Amino acid sequence: MLFLKDPFFWALIGMFGLLGAAAISSGKRTRIGSLVGFITMLLFALGQLMLVLPWCPQPRFDVGDLYSTIGCIILVGAAVLGILALRTSPLETVDMKVEFKTTGLYAVIRNPIYLAEILLAFGLAILFGSIIGVAMIPAWWTGILFVIMIEEQRLERELGQPYLTYKNRVQGRMIPGLMFGRKKHKLAYPFRNM
Repeated sequence: MLFLKDPFFWALIGMFGLLGAAAISSGKRTRIGSLVGFITMLLFALGQLMLVLPWCPQPRFDVGDLYSTIGCIILVGAAVLGILALRTSPLETVDMKVEFKTTGLYAVIRNPIYLAEILLAFGLAILFGSIIGVAMIPAWWTGILFVIMIEEQRLERELGQPYLTYKNRVQGRMIPGLMFGRKKHKLAYPFRNM
């Protein structure tokens, strides 16, 4: 069971969970798909957490008062961001019809829950002085962007023009105003639910 102490094993588990979430999010929403999606995202979070814990031997930087404070501030920020994002879900089901809302944090960025997830991983890595954990942040970010792009394609197909209007208004996927090139989104899927 030595592999359970290997940080690269947990990085692999985290990436496996992230890829599983991407596969699930690209399909049609079902009850089983939601459960599997939850399990894969749980694997992602578990991989991120286990990777940085002190019982995984790895190179670490000295965590003094400054790094402990920074790590705690990032963790609190991630928790607040995540709670606020979960309280304002952009998709609600009303009388068997999906209703799209863009209030709260979703009026500023399109994916605040994923941003909270990245900040959580970064805060934990700093708090535990995990060099590998800090180095994995760009990989987690890239993986989450991959999941977001797949989810956005599905939302374009399912919600059509209202979602495209929202994307044009709220440019940042995870950071307000940050986007790659000013591209106006056109309706890519004119026929919904096909």
